[in-house]
Amino acid sequence: MKKLYIAFLMALPSVACAQGTNITSWRVNTTGHQAQYYNSSSAVIDLNDSSEVLEVCYNTDSIYVRTSMLASYIMGDWPGDPFVCDGQNSSYIFKRNPTYPSSTHGTKGVGLFGLAVNGVALYDDGDGKSYNSTTGTNNNSGAGVWNQIAWVAHLGEMDSGNAHPDPNNIYHHHHSPVQLCSLTDGSAHSPIIGWAFDGWPIYGPFGYSSAMDNTSTIARMTSSWSLRSITTRTTLYDGTTTSQVGPNVSATFPLGTYIEDYGYTASSGDLDYYNGRYCVTPEYPSGTYAYFLNTDASGNPSYPNMVGPDYYGTIYPVNMGPGAGSADNLTTGISCYDGATSVNDQAQFATSAKLFPNPTNNTVNIYYNGNIKQISIMNTSGSLVYVTSNATPIDIAFLPAGIYYVKVTGEKSVENLKLVKN
Repeated sequence: MKKLYIAFLMALPSVACAQGTNITSWRVNTTGHQAQYYNSSSAVIDLNDSSEVLEVCYNTDSIYVRTSMLASYIMGDWPGDPFVCDGQNSSYIFKRNPTYPSSTHGTKGVGLFGLAVNGVALYDDGDGKSYNSTTGTNNNSGAGVWNQIAWVAHLGEMDSGNAHPDPNNIYHHHHSPVQLCSLTDGSAHSPIIGWAFDGWPIYGPFGYSSAMDNTSTIARMTSSWSLRSITTRTTLYDGTTTSQVGPNVSATFPLGTYIEDYGYTASSGDLDYYNGRYCVTPEYPSGTYAYFLNTDASGNPSYPNMVGPDYYGTIYPVNMGPGAGSADNLTTGISCYDGATSVNDQAQFATSAKLFPNPTNNTVNIYYNGNIKQISIMNTSGSLVYVTSNATPIDIAFLPAGIYYVKVTGEKSVENLKLVKN
């Protein structure tokens, strides 16, 4: 009976987007709300750019989304990141009726692969840096064989939304947009947090335990990608010998530093190679293919964080390469969404964390609006120097003077703060 059921699913025709969810889920700015960010001195900087999505238009086949790529919550600051965010006025086209099952899968390169529902850019797990055997470091001149994971290398730079700006001043997520969903609350199915360019939705980490049964229990969706058990870096997970030997697993290059430290084992988790599955969701009671945010049991990101190495479906080439972000509006059969959801100035899962005193000599207190699960302190090299769950006070007298990054993991958010030790 199970085999017949699966065969029936695989025979499903093209799946139309039920009730226009891929149109109405976008958070369109109808109020003219202007974006803001904290600078390194914690001063609020007002931008001359509207936040969130600026325009959503569609026809039978496609959806056109124009966005500032700026959030409505106060972004920043970004400790150690030399860049600031700026409005982009970018535009992309999504497939309105992607096909399931798909026999052709789009290639997902480094960089943008979709948009969050608030119009903020969603970037791939990598940051464009890879291991350079000549220098023994990860940099932009690496061989492209052992590719650095962005949310590991840049953890201390992320703001309260788990995002930061790139050299082009584009504000973006590499992982876990905590202002859009809870990473740890599994009491209900996660909401849609974004859309991949192939037209399929991206949900938070929780779905129905039985893919096609919306009465089944809520469970954290587990990936079929996991860390490999390796001490040397000479092969990929499928046994292929790499053209470059990477650094041995060590304190400097721990397991999980690179995308290639992960391997895929079919059906070992709820999700497939592309980090999605065919399932029912609250928005799609008849079923849809959907990606899910990949986190561990503590809400920490794990590869692949949203979409796997490739798209499940295909994408419009105009969204990639030179000129990406400059897609033309649709020309025939156009309707536009009036933005009934408007802009949300106070994100549902937003909280605030503060350090005091800061700078400090011996102890520091942490204020957090909620229950704290874990506090991690890292040095500027990204090495973990202290872990605790006790917020007041924390004895840091043993730490050398300098700058540290404090990651506060709570029930509803993960926040990153900068601490100065005198």
